Amino acid sequence: MERRVQKFSRLFQALVVALAMLSVSLLYVVPVSAQIQITDLGTLGGNYSWAYGINSTGQVMGTSATSSGAEHAFIWQNGVMTDLGTLGGNWIYVQAINDTGQVVGQSTTSSGTQHAFIWQNGVMTDLGTLGGRSYAAAINNTGQVVGSSATSSGADHAFIWQNGVMTDLGTLGGNDSSAYAINNTGQVVGLSATSSGTYHAFIWQNGVMTDLGTLGGDYSWYSWAYAINDTGQVVGQSLTSSGAQHAFIWQNGVMTDLGAFGGNYYTFANAINNTGQVVGESNISSGELHAFLWQNGVMTDLGTLGGNYYSWAYAINDTGQVVGHSTTSSGTQQHAVLWTTKGPLDMLADLTTLLNTFNLPQGISNALGVKLENAIAALQAGDTTEACNLLGAFINQTQAQGGKAITEDQANQMISAAQNIKQAVGCP
Repeated sequence: MERRVQKFSRLFQALVVALAMLSVSLLYVVPVSAQIQITDLGTLGGNYSWAYGINSTGQVMGTSATSSGAEHAFIWQNGVMTDLGTLGGNWIYVQAINDTGQVVGQSTTSSGTQHAFIWQNGVMTDLGTLGGRSYAAAINNTGQVVGSSATSSGADHAFIWQNGVMTDLGTLGGNDSSAYAINNTGQVVGLSATSSGTYHAFIWQNGVMTDLGTLGGDYSWYSWAYAINDTGQVVGQSLTSSGAQHAFIWQNGVMTDLGAFGGNYYTFANAINNTGQVVGESNISSGELHAFLWQNGVMTDLGTLGGNYYSWAYAINDTGQVVGHSTTSSGTQQHAVLWTTKGPLDMLADLTTLLNTFNLPQGISNALGVKLENAIAALQAGDTTEACNLLGAFINQTQAQGGKAITEDQANQMISAAQNIKQAVGCP
């Protein structure tokens, strides 16, 4: 349900001009975890592709250049990229996919007008407009679609579409608004102009649009809600009190700064899944944007297809699969990518395998193995405190035996793996 929206509205254009005037400093990057694999999804024959959404079954949707140079939507599954075509024009932009395989976005029609659409089972349906052009940004599992459309007055307004009817969601008092996400309970989030001329993130439910505020300070004129999960956690971007542009997570009325790689610069959160994992992009010390995964207070660099170039993460499903795009190792093309991350249980299984390969004295091997088995059982039971205690005991015993019954190299490998698991679990 998460996506990157093409920013064509007057609302966004005004923000781009204003934000470009801010100057901030660059800082360092967090190393890529060994538990992350990146896969190049290829193209439809052209020299670029971008992935914007992934559902629970692993279907990926995005946009790619074709061999003729046209831009078409695709669905990728099990290694195969399928062309979805257009609404009759030569341009299409897809934004989101739900768990039933419905895809939404916008496309030029045969007359050249840009319209929102929904695609299902090979059929692309025009969703219409509120009076002018329109785009669809997200779809939930009940088939409700949200996005933005120009009205007859020329303003851009957020909308919700369901059962063939497009409804204007209004604004926070200003002229324009855009909706970017909807969860399975029908809560909608986005960005709206306020009556004072600021631009604030909003959440809409049951006909009421509520201002989510900002990260505060003298730069409180801008925040942007970009995704929401089924528990009502919202992510996006806001100016901070220092003027930096930082990703945030909002829940229960509180907006929290997710930080940035090394400190006070730029991050944008594009998506959040139902386990609270957040993905987006952040500047690194050399200036490039890198995709990140944030969980339990830790931001991890997802890396690129090679070299210190660029990558963007736009969506994550509940199994932790992440999609986006990256520059290739040559630095000359951008390709859709899939990042696969391992969860704590998989990491514990890997550590158990590592332990067994070392052929340690039986008593030590058994004692360490029991701690890992019990940590797995604790996680499966939802007892993270006990799992953290057991991992700590594993690390302590390994450190005590390092250079004795366990070589220093073996101890370092197991301690590092256990510490990565504690980080993934969120241990203190």
